[in-house]
Amino acid sequence: MNGLLLLFGEAFREGKTQTRKRDSKKSILPQKNACESHTRFCKYLKDVHAISMDVLIDTYDTIHESKLKSWYSNPLTYKSNKNLMGLKIVQDAVNAINKNYDFIFITRVDIFIKPYFYKIFNPNWNKLLFLCQEWKSFNCGLYKDTVTYPLVNTMFEFIPKSYFKVLNNVTVEHCAWQHYMKIFNLTALDMGYMIKDKHSGNTQLDFNPYYRIVGRPEHKIHHDKSKSNISDYGKTKKIKCKESKSKPLYITKDDKIVPI
Repeated sequence: MNGLLLLFGEAFREGKTQTRKRDSKKSILPQKNACESHTRFCKYLKDVHAISMDVLIDTYDTIHESKLKSWYSNPLTYKSNKNLMGLKIVQDAVNAINKNYDFIFITRVDIFIKPYFYKIFNPNWNKLLFLCQEWKSFNCGLYKDTVTYPLVNTMFEFIPKSYFKVLNNVTVEHCAWQHYMKIFNLTALDMGYMIKDKHSGNTQLDFNPYYRIVGRPEHKIHHDKSKSNISDYGKTKKIKCKESKSKPLYITKDDKIVPI
C-alpha cells in the first residue's frame, strides 16, 4: 500500500490565529518538532502497516527551506510560493501529485501529530473522513442553512482512493461536509469522522489529544463533552443546541467561514 502525507501552509510560524509572523529563530525548534512528528508517523505506518509513504509539502518561501527539507527522510515533493494563497494552497498541492496512491492524508505543515493518533488511524478506512465535528463554541458545530449540516474540524482529512474524484475541488474549509455534498453529491454514507468527540480546530482554544499547532500555546482543557450524531444531519427541524458563552473563532457568511 502507498500513501501520501500532504502538508500545506506556513512553516516556521509563531503566534495566534491569523498571525503572519514567521522565520524567527524562535520558530525553528517548534517547526522541527512538527516535522519530526510527521516523519515518526510515516515510520509507524511503514513498520506497523507496511505502507510506503511519500510527503508533499506546499508552503511559502522561507529562509529556513534547507532545514525544513532536511527533517524528512521519505520521498519528498516540495513546492514554495512567494504570495499568500489562503486555503487555495491545498488545491495547488493536490495539483502537484504525480503518482498513484491508495490514500491521501492532509494536514498542515505546522501540526504536531501526537502518538495517540496512531491508535485510531486506519489506512483501510473506506470513507472520506474528517477528524471530528467542530465544538459548540463554533455555531454549535453546525452549518446553519435551510437544512442542518456540521461544521467540521479538517486539521486531519483522509481521502481514500475510492473518493479521489474530490481532488478536482478539494477543500479543508470548516464547511467541507456541505461543499462535498453540493459539488460531488456525497452523503453521510460517503463521509464521516475519525472520532465522535468534538474539538475546536485551534488547539490554543481547546485541548486535542491527537495533535497540536506548534508556535502557539496549547490549551489544557477539552471543553465540549458532547458527541457527534450523524443521524441528525439533514433534518429540516433545527437541532437544539445552546452555544457556549465562549466567543466563537469564526462565523459563517455566504457559504464561507470568516474570522471574527
